[in-house]
Order: sequence, then C-alpha cells, then structure tokens
Amino acid sequence: MEVPRKKAKTCPGDDTKDGGAEETPTAARQIAELQAKLERCRREKAAALWEKNAAELRHEQVVEDLKGSYSDALEWAYSVKSIPRDHWEVEYAEEYADAM
Repeated sequence: MEVPRKKAKTCPGDDTKDGGAEETPTAARQIAELQAKLERCRREKAAALWEKNAAELRHEQVVEDLKGSYSDALEWAYSVKSIPRDHWEVEYAEEYADAM
C-alpha cells in the first residue's frame, strides 16, 4: 500500500522547478561557514577537555605530594628524640638538668 507523500511548502515567489531544493550560492556559502564554525567548536572543545584532564592530573599529583609531606611532618612532630643529659648540664645548673 502506497502512502502519498506530502509536498514540501514553497516560498512565495519561488520560481525554481524543484521547489527551492536547489542550493543557491548564498546557501552554499552559509553551509560552508556553519560547517567551519562547527569544526572550530569541536577543536575548541577537544582542547578544553585536554586542558581539563591535564589540570586534574596535576591536581592529583599535588594532592599525593601533600599527603606524603603531611604524613612526614606528623611523623617528625611525634617522633621526639631525647636530648642527652650532658647537653643540659653544660649550660644550666644540675637542678635544671634534672627537671629536663
């Protein structure tokens, strides 16, 4: 069973045989400009994604470095080495050295 196809609407004053389906030089130029703009947008998007990924990688590296330095700082802060008694006895009285 054949379904009849609807005819496309035509613009008033359209005198082309095919109802305006033929490309005019202006339309071809506009299509080319839009395709160039689309390609430019795709390149810009790709560059932005690359920059975003690079920034995320740098961020992850900085976080890892900070975690390492933070844990090193905590280890240093809580690992108190005792100062030998003779250090205190050289400059201070014996009572002070006992208190230390």
